[in-house]
Amino acid sequence: MMKRFISALVVLLYPIISVCAQQQGRAVLRFDATTWDFGHISEAGGKVSHTFHFTNRHTSPIVIEEVISTCGCAVPVYSKQPIKPGNAGTITVTFDPKGRTNFFSKSIRVIANSGQSVNTLWVKGTINTISSIEDEYPYSLSSDILVDKMTLSYEQLQHNGRSKQQDIRIYNRSDKMVKLSYLLLDKSGCLSISMPSSLQGRSYATMKITASPLKGFYGTFKDKIIISANSVHSSPIQIFGIVIDDMRKVSAATAPRMKCSQSYFNLGSISLKKHIQRKIKVTNEGANPLIVRKIECPEFVSTNIRGEKVLKQNECLEVLFELNVLSSNQPFDAKVKLITNDAHQPVHTVIFEGEMGK
Repeated sequence: MMKRFISALVVLLYPIISVCAQQQGRAVLRFDATTWDFGHISEAGGKVSHTFHFTNRHTSPIVIEEVISTCGCAVPVYSKQPIKPGNAGTITVTFDPKGRTNFFSKSIRVIANSGQSVNTLWVKGTINTISSIEDEYPYSLSSDILVDKMTLSYEQLQHNGRSKQQDIRIYNRSDKMVKLSYLLLDKSGCLSISMPSSLQGRSYATMKITASPLKGFYGTFKDKIIISANSVHSSPIQIFGIVIDDMRKVSAATAPRMKCSQSYFNLGSISLKKHIQRKIKVTNEGANPLIVRKIECPEFVSTNIRGEKVLKQNECLEVLFELNVLSSNQPFDAKVKLITNDAHQPVHTVIFEGEMGK
């Protein structure tokens, strides 16, 4: 009796199971991810966007017929051209937080293949409110143009590693469109920049700044960006970071290891225009060769080392520093950086301090 009941139940459920299986297999667009979390954003920060990437896994070209958003605050943009089998495409969703607060979660339905393929995408996040535009954009580049930051630090960048991108948000608080341009000073060659050429009144824009290690470049880069709005130049925006060796595949057992004989010098009372010399000894205590890529000195400090130096295991290098005290600023403070391929400490700082005497 029980066997007959189960058999009858299977017969009754089979059409439902088949329909569900067909529906699950209908989506011919395979997305890398179907959800994007914008995290914490601000109402005054303006619109934010994210691009979803997909691949056509069908055997025929596919056209996206419709992309339906559940809210006018989330606007999708997509290509209406046929996508060949195996080719990729994108859908960019822009969310406008204006007039909204707290958590949001919006769905976007992607319809293709004559309505037989349906994918659902989600964007979510949390909207923070602020008291004024000036709280979010505290720096004035001109009477009308505000930005959210004037310095960017990329910290350490490894050769052959991933590039790092940071953004500077720009706001035009005037009612008129302004033309935007930029000038890059103290070029290291490590930066690439993209920025719109114009900005409508009461609108926002983003300057995207990508840092990538330039081949053969090691040490500190200190680039400056000057933004111009209608040909009016701003104060320079400071961009800095340090380029080091590729440390990703370095073995701790065989890695080079730098030992510095002294990293701090207290010079005591210093007379103006006094010429001071100090020495350090750098030793490679590791198995593989230690490469001293660069020694970076401030303008009033010089060294006898020029170019790269390679130290074999237990080999030493004597470094002579010459300090020319030309200013009466107190206290005297100079920092010298040694850039090496020591994975444990690729940037080693030697500090010189003292007080200016009468």
